[in-house]
Amino acid sequence: VDNPWVTVFRENGLSSSIICHRLAERLELTCTLGYGNRLPEGPVGPSPGSVEVRRDPDRGGLGLFATVHLRRSAVICSLASYVMPADTASKSFMEIGLAKLRPEVRQDLGRHCGDGGGNVDAAVAWGFLTRSFRVSLTGPTGLVRNAATFAPDLPSLDLHMLGYGNEGALVNDPRVNPWTETVQQHQQQLQEPQQQPSARAYAAANCLLLPVFVRGLLLPVLVTNRDIAPGEQLTRDYGADWWRHILPDWELLADFGVSLTAVLYGKNHKAVLESYPPYLPPPPPPPSATTSLRG
Repeated sequence: VDNPWVTVFRENGLSSSIICHRLAERLELTCTLGYGNRLPEGPVGPSPGSVEVRRDPDRGGLGLFATVHLRRSAVICSLASYVMPADTASKSFMEIGLAKLRPEVRQDLGRHCGDGGGNVDAAVAWGFLTRSFRVSLTGPTGLVRNAATFAPDLPSLDLHMLGYGNEGALVNDPRVNPWTETVQQHQQQLQEPQQQPSARAYAAANCLLLPVFVRGLLLPVLVTNRDIAPGEQLTRDYGADWWRHILPDWELLADFGVSLTAVLYGKNHKAVLESYPPYLPPPPPPPSATTSLRG
């Protein structure tokens, strides 16, 4: 079984030794910091000062941008998330999780839809949110598609970042302005839901999500697949399966006239977005870059 990241890893000349060493530094598991240390219990986020959140109205409202020169094979972060069996807990979470929320939370989500200019059942917004922040980890369309060869009893697993994600959740798909493209265009792109992500999307993405095993624990690690200039947005290809799953909820919200940014950021979504720095095109690279960050 071909894992979706392997070709990109090889074609871009990424270094497994650099990635593993930089990740070990972040986890404080190097010789200097202590091989015997326990793994961090909290999320492993970006290095301080390496990235910042800025506005990106074309891709849902916000994005993650480099603030220093990031070299190829740099470790950005490990995605913070809950891990759920895809066919049981994850499916229930997406389909009926809304009923388990406190009444005031459900009401607030309904108000988000109304503030977004539409009138739709909050369950649709819930489905959109849970699927937006979902990553398939293992299984036929997951990050690790051959998990059954070394762990036969391992079920298909999903990662859910809703309510627990770190900055990695703000790394957008490279497709330009995906929320305003027509449903017909996406249906054409998704006629083959099992196919590998498009070469165009992979070529445009400057980051890659990799599975890294640390002491038997599978970590989804975001790394750069090329050098990234200060001011450039970090992107990764979400893959055709992600678009296929989110399309029905997106279509319903659009049909009811609901603003997606209101669903994502709440009643004061305009003020929330304006509190972040605006997107600025990255400046041309200097003749020689002296500031760099490798991981």
